[in-house]
Amino acid sequence: MDLRVELDETQFPMIWIESGNFFMQWLPVTKIQIEYFLCSGSVTAFTAGWYDEVLDYNPRITPGLVKGSNYWRAFITGIKPLEIRQFISWMGSGYDMPTVDEWQKAYKELKQQEADSNVISQLTEVSSINRRAATLIRNIDISLGEISAARDGRKLADQALMRNGVMEYVYLDDRRNTYGGFGQPVGQFFGNTASPDKGKPERLIDEHEGAKMPHYGFRLIKRGS
Repeated sequence: MDLRVELDETQFPMIWIESGNFFMQWLPVTKIQIEYFLCSGSVTAFTAGWYDEVLDYNPRITPGLVKGSNYWRAFITGIKPLEIRQFISWMGSGYDMPTVDEWQKAYKELKQQEADSNVISQLTEVSSINRRAATLIRNIDISLGEISAARDGRKLADQALMRNGVMEYVYLDDRRNTYGGFGQPVGQFFGNTASPDKGKPERLIDEHEGAKMPHYGFRLIKRGS
């Protein structure tokens, strides 16, 4: 299949979601992308101590060492929604977390399509792609292929880790001031039974700010493209 792909501000790939009329990051946001944000020095509150605390929830892994038993360590977790919103501001105009409706539209669209090795080639061969992003995408896809339970009936949603990735923050309403979660955290590490097929987001107890949770990360969309 042919994808419409563009790169985000960190040179990681985003794919076009036709049903939602937006681009969506192919993978949940990685520690690599957060490190670009931290190194920019644009927000002084995000110190080395802050990052060390985040890594306590889910230690870092380099793209070249990713395999089936650790690939989720590539993604940032243990981060609060209000912290995410500062990252969004740094990314620039048009970027945002998805609403419940937008996340569901993307999931349903990708779930209708079979997993395809050609998709990985399209993503990793985009001109100017971040080299570490390309390595990470290839190694994650190989890793998932090694997990027998994920091989049968794999969909594009599985390749994009909307299942067996991390729980992803979403806005619970169009006002964008309350938060919940969608996705299916990988069971080997997070031990969570959430499933996007249930059709309802997980509602947070502290829905205004959230809390640092080891299985919660996020991915962004870009509207107005």
